[in-house]
Amino acid sequence: MSATTLFDHLEPKPSGRHAGQRGVLRVVCRATFVVLHLGLLAAPVGAHTTIERVGGEGGTATVVMDCGPDAFMVGLSADGARDNPIAPNLVRKLRFSCRTFSGTVPGNSTSQTREAAAGVQGNLNPSHGSVQCPQGMVIHDLEINAGLYIDRIVRVECRSPSSQQAWLNVNVGGEGGSRQFLQCASGEGLFRVEARIGSSIDSLKGNCRAFGEAAQQPLAVQISSTLRPRPTHAKPEKILPAKAAVFSFRIAGSVNRNTSIGIFGETDLLGGAAANPPEFKLEVINPAGSVVATRTVRKPRAGTVQSVPVTINAAGSWKLRVTNLKKSYGALDVKSVSGGA
Repeated sequence: MSATTLFDHLEPKPSGRHAGQRGVLRVVCRATFVVLHLGLLAAPVGAHTTIERVGGEGGTATVVMDCGPDAFMVGLSADGARDNPIAPNLVRKLRFSCRTFSGTVPGNSTSQTREAAAGVQGNLNPSHGSVQCPQGMVIHDLEINAGLYIDRIVRVECRSPSSQQAWLNVNVGGEGGSRQFLQCASGEGLFRVEARIGSSIDSLKGNCRAFGEAAQQPLAVQISSTLRPRPTHAKPEKILPAKAAVFSFRIAGSVNRNTSIGIFGETDLLGGAAANPPEFKLEVINPAGSVVATRTVRKPRAGTVQSVPVTINAAGSWKLRVTNLKKSYGALDVKSVSGGA
């Protein structure tokens, strides 16, 4: 996908073990911003990725072990046992420790996720393991033995921002099942694991997000790959008069960088299109929920992207709120949202 100069300056999965829009935009460029049209497919850098489930198809409930925004899994604690002499030795309890990161700088403290516990606990051949990644590293990979159930947590691979590795042995549970992995893509870290549980822990599924060097991707790429909702010319986001729409995107590790965020929008045909040009307000909301940049746009030049400058000074979930200032008629059709680098 090519990058296009669009802004009118303030005017207008992992696999293996390691392994045209209609219309012409007219632009008056007093300053140049490189942006990506979000109506086109963007590389999923910075987006959350899902690791396929390992284990069986059973279970009666789901336990979500989630570190939350801007945090990664950095350790785990697990217990295994048999519940009777002829039963398999399985993993019976599992929970993770989490650490927040500002870019690649680790926080000073850790927190604990919920615990996934099998409905039936055992006390024969018990085993326990607890490991913690070195400071500044996050969990990238879990090596697991699994079949119908999670038989064994074998070891954890930790990675640094520059992808240096550290392997930590866990060795909890029995010897059944086949060798499998909850493995993030290169440049990502684990932040969420879902466990299906019944009488046993039946299966695990993981979620990863960008960490380290991958989190330093250009702001335009990070915005484009994580934007929700994602309007297009064919399917614009319609904002009725006196209403607002919120577009969210995630920033991973890019802090204290200046950019511009804007929209390409037109009043719908019912309102008269060019005869009734749009009027709207742009507000950028930081991860703490504060409005940090705002701009009101009234009757802009047709065919231009209208943007607001902002300093991205924190990792996390950012928002662009667009309010249609029309009071009676003329819905605002937002056809693209763009972030410049």
